[in-house]
Amino acid sequence: MKKIAICLLSLVLSLCMLTACGTADVDLKVVFDDINTQFGITDLTVIEDASKLNRYYMIEEAMVEQFAAEFSAESSVFTEIVLIKAVDETAATEIATLLNNHYQSRLSEAKSYNPESVAMLEGCSVETNGLYVSLIIADNAADIKAVYNSYFE
Repeated sequence: MKKIAICLLSLVLSLCMLTACGTADVDLKVVFDDINTQFGITDLTVIEDASKLNRYYMIEEAMVEQFAAEFSAESSVFTEIVLIKAVDETAATEIATLLNNHYQSRLSEAKSYNPESVAMLEGCSVETNGLYVSLIIADNAADIKAVYNSYFE
């Protein structure tokens, strides 16, 4: 009986450790600053207030625990970095859907008005990591994503 109890306790502790590894609490402002520093990003418009996410991405402030976001103010430049931690899984799914809708809209816009940007945009995507959702649209999106993802390792 003791062996069974010890095995069950070991299993529970192992599952707790695995779950804790996947739910790292990442400060998105730190990640954001690191990305901007590493890639010399200085000319984008920063979204300072979560209520503004609704204006650009239709994301309700109540769905967001924390965020960091910036975009190019020039309509012909398709550069955006949006990093969001949702309040729960339902919100994360909804945020991913809304960011994907925005991404698809930007891709359609490029196909119509800026065809030379289409290949770059097609290499970008919305990604989800637990409660964290990101949209990174940039010429060097893969490199930026690598820095972002390094915070979850």
